[in-house]
Amino acid sequence: MVIIELTKVEEGIIPIYENNSKEKLINARELHKLLGNKRRFADWIKQRIEQYEFIENEEFIKHYNFVIVGNLKRPQIDYYITINMAKELCMVENKEEIYYEVQYIKNTKNGKKGEIKERGYKIENISYKIIDI
Repeated sequence: MVIIELTKVEEGIIPIYENNSKEKLINARELHKLLGNKRRFADWIKQRIEQYEFIENEEFIKHYNFVIVGNLKRPQIDYYITINMAKELCMVENKEEIYYEVQYIKNTKNGKKGEIKERGYKIENISYKIIDI
């Protein structure tokens, strides 16, 4: 089990977290909700990790915690994923508007000042936020 400390560094369409190594990460559970996927989160993320051969501790990390349900504490695993992994998940879920948001975050992270490359998709009603890195 990997113990990590995360700090929320950005709000927006989806919050961005930073670990001790200053890597930008997204909570996969929050992305799953944003994507509007109807499958149970645990099944969805495990299937996607296996299907696309994502590598633990490189492209995602597991964060073990507890949630309170009624009077009981229940264990829960959260997955924090890299910007690139989030982008891939958006593409395979066919959510181009969210893909553009994640692509924007990736480009600002790489110093491209939010440059978006259109790939034949129409961009409508998407607000972008420049993230200073």
